[in-house]
Amino acid sequence: MELIEIAVGAETWKVKKLSQYHVTKLIGTGGKDLGDLHVDMILASVVEPKLKRDDVIKILEDDEKYFAVVTELERINEKGIRALGNYMQSSIRSQPKSETN
Repeated sequence: MELIEIAVGAETWKVKKLSQYHVTKLIGTGGKDLGDLHVDMILASVVEPKLKRDDVIKILEDDEKYFAVVTELERINEKGIRALGNYMQSSIRSQPKSETN
């Protein structure tokens, strides 16, 4: 597993790129709150420092750190996120419209 270093404030974190499967599992059926999705993505990606859910929520209360972490993780996992979005859009378009009387 290749680790990627990202800057979070004055710290350097080591993160891993998520597989397409993992990105799909994180997003689920689309009913998850975006804030919870970001927390889950951070917990799944960050290898060092070791973080717990409460640690991540505390860190994300700092807007500068929030945007630094989320922007970097979205950049690292961009291909998987985009592919999943395209798949979901095509699935929605391919569903037959229900007829109303």
